[in-house]
Amino acid sequence: YLDEENKVDRDTLIQDPRVHVCLYCLPPYGTVPRMIDTLTMKALSSKVNIIPIIMKADCFTRSEMTDYKRLLLESFTQSDIKLYTGPLSVITAKQISSDGYKSTRDYPWGEISIENEEYSDFQSLRKLLFVSDTVKLMHITHHQIYESFRATFLQATDYEKLFETSQDGLHRMEDLHNEMDKILQAKVAKRLERREQFKQDQEAELLQQMNYIQDMRTEIEHLRQALEEEKKNYKLANRNSMYESYDQRK
Repeated sequence: YLDEENKVDRDTLIQDPRVHVCLYCLPPYGTVPRMIDTLTMKALSSKVNIIPIIMKADCFTRSEMTDYKRLLLESFTQSDIKLYTGPLSVITAKQISSDGYKSTRDYPWGEISIENEEYSDFQSLRKLLFVSDTVKLMHITHHQIYESFRATFLQATDYEKLFETSQDGLHRMEDLHNEMDKILQAKVAKRLERREQFKQDQEAELLQQMNYIQDMRTEIEHLRQALEEEKKNYKLANRNSMYESYDQRK
């Protein structure tokens, strides 16, 4: 978003990929958040609005849930984690009730509705996200979180170093281009060499076949001449034999 906003020729309708809220799910056990949850939420708190969500609220009694929310909030405050709102507890539904309006969860002893505000904050969460606080969440994202990030980023940017890095990048790209060009030329030369070798092999094979055919023709011609000579001799021998027989009878 910052790159698009800093362009000289920019679109008046920049697509906004920024995340306006993070629902961070917490396990329904323990008295304080896990270390990994604390560290993750602290890292995220400067980048997005965070709403902690306690899963499986049906694991608690009302008093246990109140105490657990209080302990979580105290821990987040001590860790300097900025939250959009305090922890909210929800129950997930497995089916829609028979009347088709309520999302419910069945137990052997009965049925609970995830929208019942006596033990679930699901309705409050839905209203906060899609009705009452939608614009406010986007406003905080743009005017507080994003502006803080933008100022920090621009102050920390070393433009001379960035220019040098860009120049180095151009040199590396040029070197890479030259290297790729050399590789391409080597491949082309090798392919041309292989093609020339194939052509020579084909010509040598063709010449060998032509020589073979010529030898066969010569051999056939010799055989033909020998056959003609044999026929001629045979006729001559028969003629002489006929003359001799005639003389003897005479």
